Amino acid sequence: MYFRKHPEIRGMIALFIKKILDDRPDNILQYAGLFYDRAELRDIVDEAILKEKDEQARNEYLNSLIKGKILIEWAYNILTLIYGGFKVTYYSNYVCH
Repeated sequence: MYFRKHPEIRGMIALFIKKILDDRPDNILQYAGLFYDRAELRDIVDEAILKEKDEQARNEYLNSLIKGKILIEWAYNILTLIYGGFKVTYYSNYVCH
């Protein structure tokens, strides 16, 4: 419940883990102290949260495109079954078959 009210916590943790994996510091505790003890931390976390939301929206959009392609292919298969050898034109990946 607390995490839902404060999405910046998730953003801070995700950003910190990403930075650790990118920078691979020898002393993680010292690195954590320097990472969290900055005046601009709020701006950095807000930017990371916005970027994550943009990526999530992009992924949802791509998933809906994939589902649409599957629906088109499913409809094509049904029409092929119904009409047998009837040539049905459909669009997949912007190519007319």
